[in-house]
Amino acid sequence: MKQNTTKINFESFGLEFKNITVGANRDGEPTYRTMGGVGQCVRQYMKHRFPGVPFQLSTSSFSGGDAVDVYLSPLEVTDKVYENVRNELDAVFSTGRFNSMEDIYEYNHDSGIKDPVTGIEFGTKYLHVSHRPKYGTKQYEAYQAANENA
Repeated sequence: MKQNTTKINFESFGLEFKNITVGANRDGEPTYRTMGGVGQCVRQYMKHRFPGVPFQLSTSSFSGGDAVDVYLSPLEVTDKVYENVRNELDAVFSTGRFNSMEDIYEYNHDSGIKDPVTGIEFGTKYLHVSHRPKYGTKQYEAYQAANENA
């Protein structure tokens, strides 16, 4: 069954987010976030806050949650920039933490990009920022070749 979607524009964290895909009801009114929309927010946030930093991104949804994976190649991104990106994206987009001692997910309701008009939040349950290229890409092959020659 095809999902009804629409596009919205909004401001959050002092940034303007444009053409973000959200789920819509039968009347076309925005009602809930999509992982595609979350990915679009992360991409636009990265381009605004970290211009010139090359990155790759993927999103996924699964039973019990969703995830955003951001890949930064060590051939192009320093350790310091990686740490800054990881910390900032985590603070803005992570909706909580998994507590393994109690086997529960603890939500942080103060995080996430939010559209002030619709109230739709664009956070993710699991955010992973890796200091390596995405497997199977040209950047990954170059990273592997550089490590073999080192």
